[in-house]
Amino acid sequence: MPRAPASSTRRKKITAGRVLQVAAPVEIFNNNLCTETDSVRRKRKEYYNKHHDLSLTEMARELNMQKKCAICQKANPRNIDHEHDESKKGKYTSTQFAGRVRAMLCNRCNIIEGRVKHIAPCERLEHWIMKTKTVGEREELRLETRLWEHGYLLDHFKH
Repeated sequence: MPRAPASSTRRKKITAGRVLQVAAPVEIFNNNLCTETDSVRRKRKEYYNKHHDLSLTEMARELNMQKKCAICQKANPRNIDHEHDESKKGKYTSTQFAGRVRAMLCNRCNIIEGRVKHIAPCERLEHWIMKTKTVGEREELRLETRLWEHGYLLDHFKH
């Protein structure tokens, strides 16, 4: 008997390896993107451990428990949102560094996030409201609170 197709709303389980991919991207440590040596992997793990309080396994477990997008609250987010700016390597604070894991986002919010970080901070909230089609003062306030909570409206977020 043929198996029923898997639900398209289910997401793959996040593994410690996937967390390491986004939280300590190999591009920061190695110019040769084709191979990753043991020393590069060790440096990536050291970088991750230096900047995150949770182990890779604990972080994966935390992310797997997030059942809603951190921004719009849509079910089953699939994207680990993290700081991409590799120019911050070596110029970090405890809250801002390349690879910093922020939250789980749905595809729509992940795309919006990629675009709004290039917009002046004073205009970002309006852009988020327009793109997420948020209606009503109460919903706009909730959205703004979530955006501030995860740092999406801060000035340092701009590249």
